[in-house]
Amino acid sequence: MTIEIEALRLALLRADALMRDLTAEAFRRRDDDLTGRLLEAGRCMSEVFRHIETKRPAPAGDTSSSVEGRAGPAAHAGPVRRVAELDPSLSVPEGYPRFHREGEKLVKIDWSGKKRVEYRHACCLEDVVLLASRLCQRSRAGEPVKLSEITPLETDEGRPLPNHQVYAAVDWLKEIGLLEKHGRKGYMMPDVSDLEGRIAASWSRLPDQSVPSDDTRRDSAAYSEQTPTPV
Repeated sequence: MTIEIEALRLALLRADALMRDLTAEAFRRRDDDLTGRLLEAGRCMSEVFRHIETKRPAPAGDTSSSVEGRAGPAAHAGPVRRVAELDPSLSVPEGYPRFHREGEKLVKIDWSGKKRVEYRHACCLEDVVLLASRLCQRSRAGEPVKLSEITPLETDEGRPLPNHQVYAAVDWLKEIGLLEKHGRKGYMMPDVSDLEGRIAASWSRLPDQSVPSDDTRRDSAAYSEQTPTPV
């Protein structure tokens, strides 16, 4: 019986390590529903592990009757606990994400916890307005909207919008207060009045980092060429 319990304990430890990797990957992919489900599964796994520990003989010399101090899967707290705590490499330095515009393009600069490098995603202003309009239409009922309900998102011309562009738009809409995240339930727009006007006003306040034309470069002695981060 002791051998069976020990084998089960080791299997749970291996499963916990895999669960952490899957949770971190779901978090990186911005799959909120899957992340929540994996965290819940991790909590259940921790409860099973604690039960098994009560059946396991205490190590020689261990006078403690409690299993609290024994090593094992860390309890997976709910969504309040940041996934970054499960994997310190996922922590994001201060100042991310940040946004600017380049002509009619929204640019998000963010940090990759996995690769430990800065990266950039961009989408057109008209796609930001399209996403906001779709979310607005769905959120009029007063219920949160999951992105899975409106994606894959296609433009009026039938052009599919890649997920990284969708999230660039979502993050900026949250940044300017037009969108609120309600946990695993999805997103809501607290105020849908004059949507395009409010987007235009926030857009005008974004730093404009458009690359000058060749003529402008020749005319501006203060221009300093910068190499943009690859999209």
